[in-house]
Amino acid sequence: MENLINATSLSEIVFPVFKIGIHKPQIDEGLVYYYHERAEETDEGTKVSAHYKVVDDRNVPGETLSRRRLTLTVEKVNLAKLGQAVYFLGDLVKLATLEIWFIDSMGKVFNYKKSTRAKLKFYKISQIIPIQTGGVIVEVDGMMQRFKALYKPDENKTHVGLLHFGMAVILYGFYTEKHDETWRMV
Repeated sequence: MENLINATSLSEIVFPVFKIGIHKPQIDEGLVYYYHERAEETDEGTKVSAHYKVVDDRNVPGETLSRRRLTLTVEKVNLAKLGQAVYFLGDLVKLATLEIWFIDSMGKVFNYKKSTRAKLKFYKISQIIPIQTGGVIVEVDGMMQRFKALYKPDENKTHVGLLHFGMAVILYGFYTEKHDETWRMV
């Protein structure tokens, strides 16, 4: 199932995505897992034991990664821990390196390779609007577009960095001051 690896387009990725580690998982007929052997010295000699940690199993009923993992939990399968959840494209761009592997909400395993540049511009925050269910809406001076963040920035964060990527504008981060425009790989 090689189609589970190396998403080439961001449009193929379903958020949230989860960081699964710096090692590429094994993928075999819909099963995504990590395997390692452990050698222990005993009185009888060296004993080698195999250890499996399952990330996902597409053979288990369920349309999403979370439903399949819930079923696997009930079946007491040894699951690999999922790392940090990433909800926004700007956060994925910041976290992604050549070594880090991710899995999306549908079970697609990928390693995001930054291949192009985007202009990073800084703007003064004009208003922070809390969302009752969590997070905030951020309004910035000089832009009609609003941006969503999962947390309210500290009081000293008076500016945002926005990535300008083609026609898209993506919230990149909160800053204490306005910086000069720069470029970021995306």
